[in-house]
Amino acid sequence: MSKRTYRFFNNCVSWDSADVHVDGGLCSLIDDRTSIERSTFLQYVDHDELQEIELSLGYSKHYKQGLTMAGDNHVEYFRSKHHGERVYGFRHSAIEFVFVA
Repeated sequence: MSKRTYRFFNNCVSWDSADVHVDGGLCSLIDDRTSIERSTFLQYVDHDELQEIELSLGYSKHYKQGLTMAGDNHVEYFRSKHHGERVYGFRHSAIEFVFVA
């Protein structure tokens, strides 16, 4: 059985305001998150979408070209639930980026 690929859904800055303070919404997702390793995160998310996001955040593709997201110790990777469904994400500069199946 292959793993489900999680696609980028949204970040907390652009989140639907009606889904922030409701049971199972953004605040619940953030409060209930569990930290995971980047390697675990990479097993689940779409790599092409992640690379696009990394470049848009100013990260380099390769460590010899500058700071990569993989090399940034201030990025937190997590899993959580959004309305009962498993999600994966990362937190960069206090902004959550969420991927859903």
